Amino acid sequence: MQGTDGAHPLAGRYRLAVVTGAAMVGSIFLYGVIAAFAVPPVSGSAASVSPGILRPLFYGVAGVLVGPIVALKSAGLRRAVVRKPPEDPAARGARLFALETAGFALCEVPALLGLVLYILTGEIGDFYRLAGYALTLFLVFFPRYNAWREFER
Repeated sequence: MQGTDGAHPLAGRYRLAVVTGAAMVGSIFLYGVIAAFAVPPVSGSAASVSPGILRPLFYGVAGVLVGPIVALKSAGLRRAVVRKPPEDPAARGARLFALETAGFALCEVPALLGLVLYILTGEIGDFYRLAGYALTLFLVFFPRYNAWREFER
């Protein structure tokens, strides 16, 4: 089905989702700039935190996030949310956009956890690993236009 301007009705929402996702990916690089200029606490000082329980906890949370992202992106859940009335393509596009934005937010969490872990413990490697993991999540779960088109049927 074509819109009045000849474009597909979901195309505008899809472009908005791509711009939103790109901005959130860009924010991970901003976190890198923050990490480069952040002065971590000196090891052994009162402000320094031992990575003892924090590191496995933060890495565990980052690893568990794949489950909710997959659930959000699964066709069954998306169809259940998107196919509810109204059957208006614009409303469906708005729902798809909301799902994509929630997925983007979940993809970004590991980078934030890495930044917090770096600021608390002073170990930059944690930030780099978790930011790389977040970028991988974005790469794997970035929206595909053909997937959006199949929800119009």
